[in-house]
Amino acid sequence: MAEQSKSFPEMLGEALREIAVLIIVFAPLDRWVDHRSYTWIDLWETFAISALLFLMGVILEKLRAL
Repeated sequence: MAEQSKSFPEMLGEALREIAVLIIVFAPLDRWVDHRSYTWIDLWETFAISALLFLMGVILEKLRAL
């Protein structure tokens, strides 16, 4: 069976969720490699940005399904 191409909102939602995961993984790693300290504020900022992007991706997927 032929595979349907994905819509723009679907691809954008997936991309936002993937970016959120990459930020969670690579932001602390970048600071560690550069021998910079990672404060609690940095940790919360990283978490907040990732959570916001992930949530935007999920909401976009839910709105697309309506």
